[in-house]
Parts: sequence; C-alpha cells; structure tokens
Amino acid sequence: MRHSKKNNSQAGFTLLELLIVMAIIGLISSIAVGATTTTRSRTRDQRRIDDLLQIRKALELYLHDHGDYPPGPCGHNCNGYYQSTHSNWDTFANYLKPYIDRLPVDPINNLPYPWNEGRYSYSYGNVGSPNHPGVAGGTPTPQPTYDLTGQLESPDHPQRCGVVGYRLYFTKAPWCTAFGGNYSNQIFEASPD
Repeated sequence: MRHSKKNNSQAGFTLLELLIVMAIIGLISSIAVGATTTTRSRTRDQRRIDDLLQIRKALELYLHDHGDYPPGPCGHNCNGYYQSTHSNWDTFANYLKPYIDRLPVDPINNLPYPWNEGRYSYSYGNVGSPNHPGVAGGTPTPQPTYDLTGQLESPDHPQRCGVVGYRLYFTKAPWCTAFGGNYSNQIFEASPD
C-alpha cells in the first residue's frame, strides 16, 4: 500500500487570507447597512409627504363645509400651532374627524416645531382668515390659509425647502436658510399654494 504525504501548505487558509475575507465581508456589510438606512429615511419621508397631503385634503373638505379652515390653538390670524407631539393634536383631530379617520403623526415624532433641524413632527397653525378679526395684532388675510409643516430626513429630497424655497404667506419672506430665511432647509410645506 502506498501512502502519500499531504502538503501542509494546502491544508487550510492562512491567517492573511482569513483577514482579507473578513475585511471584504465587513465592507459589504457596511454598504448594506448604509443602503438600508437611506432606504428607511426615504420611506419615512414619503410617508410624511403622504400624511401631510392627506391632512391637506381633509382641510379642503372642512373649508368647503365651513367657509374657513379650523382655527389654530389661539384662533385665526394669530401665530399658534397644533403639534403632533402634543396633546393639542387631539383637538385638531376633532375638527377633522368627519374628513379623516385618524390624524397621522410623524413616523419619528420626537420634538415639536419642525422648522428646526432634527425635529420630526407635524405642525398645523398660523391660520389666516378674511372672516375673523386679527388676534394679538394679526391682520386678516385676503383668503383662508394656514401652515401645515413637517421635516424631511433625506438631504437630497427634491421637495424640501432648500430646493423649493417655501415662503411665508403673510410676508412672502423665505422660510429656509438656503434662500435667506431662518429655518431648516429640510422643511416640507403642505400649505395652500
């Protein structure tokens, strides 16, 4: 019987080969995690846009039936807001109950006032109306209007303020810093045109 000698150099992987394989797996994992994170933020952004447009439709139905939009927490022609992070969002939901089953909230819904970076919530207010006297120095607007705002995560989203350049309805001043305003470039506005 013949015995053959095994060549030890072909018995397994070297330490260097194992380290290279582990580095490649780590790189692929990092790319996959980054892609998943980007996909999740884009999915949340699309939900935000859909939610705010759904609220906008309910507001238009309310306007049709009542001749005005629901007042903000301080009334009409004043600077007050309902926030999806506050219990006053339930008050706003009661106005829209006949027109929307459930008033949505932001997928993260972490902090009020979505005009500032990292504050993911919805905000409705600053309701202008020609039908109501000004409150706290506010002047009635020529037509009913409001602010309905959220913040997007994706820095390259084509509907964010830094690209679109939303403007305040009462002064026409720009909202976001990209156009000389004071607020986040990530704002999404679903207010009337």
